[in-house]
Amino acid sequence: MKCGLLTAFLFLIQGISFSQVDSIKPPPSPNKRNTQKGIYDKVEKEATFPGGDVAFKNFLLQNLQFISDSASRQGIKKDTYTIGLMFMIDTAGKVFAVKAEGKPRQQFLEKASMHMIEKSPLWEPAIQNGRIIKAYRFQPLTITVE
Repeated sequence: MKCGLLTAFLFLIQGISFSQVDSIKPPPSPNKRNTQKGIYDKVEKEATFPGGDVAFKNFLLQNLQFISDSASRQGIKKDTYTIGLMFMIDTAGKVFAVKAEGKPRQQFLEKASMHMIEKSPLWEPAIQNGRIIKAYRFQPLTITVE
């Protein structure tokens, strides 16, 4: 289990900037329809997890270890799974519209990862043109089931 935690930690260090993973699609680019609805993916000030990137990394590490252990107990095939979580943060800081894609696909891990993000504490919302707005986020995750 320590190896899974280490793998997740190393991946998070690289991916905490919410960068794109080749095998997983990031959220859609802003278009006229989205921006008219007040939804952005590039903003002046990104939505932030309470406590910043370090706190978010710790939140993910704790939960990913639990998810990995649960998957192992459920009999999920031993493998390394990459999951891309796409989600939005509303003007109140609540996470919504969570979607997951994974390689290889594994429903248990995808649902558990989605649930983890949905239950995260309130975020500080994004700001665009001095206004609080809804914004897309993308977080790649690597979960090793042993």
